[in-house]
Amino acid sequence: YVVTLNPLRPMGEGQVAVVSFQNPAGGDPIIVNQKIWPKLPHITLTSPPLTCVVKDKPYSISIRIEDANGTLLQSFETTLTSSMDQSVLPDRPLVVGPVYELNKDMVGHVDGKLPGEPKPDCSKAT
Repeated sequence: YVVTLNPLRPMGEGQVAVVSFQNPAGGDPIIVNQKIWPKLPHITLTSPPLTCVVKDKPYSISIRIEDANGTLLQSFETTLTSSMDQSVLPDRPLVVGPVYELNKDMVGHVDGKLPGEPKPDCSKAT
């Protein structure tokens, strides 16, 4: 998941976004604590890599903005819907690192599929 927030007023030092992403594979939600950089024009919240994503299914996201002491300043909920199904996504990221270098594991695999790569267990998918 990638969620971009556009603050309508200045953000303060020490604020944190606490994000609960619905886990497409089932089980507990994925929790991410992300520092908010007050001088940036927007806030980008990113989940770790996901598995078992289903096309056109809305996944819930809860966001809490907290101050440096953990006091709730704002909370809201939204959903994200993938336009692609897990079956068409590559087995591993096509690019890696901060400068988006080609992933050496994927060389020669133009379809993004690695022979023998274990498939995720989606039996508990939500």
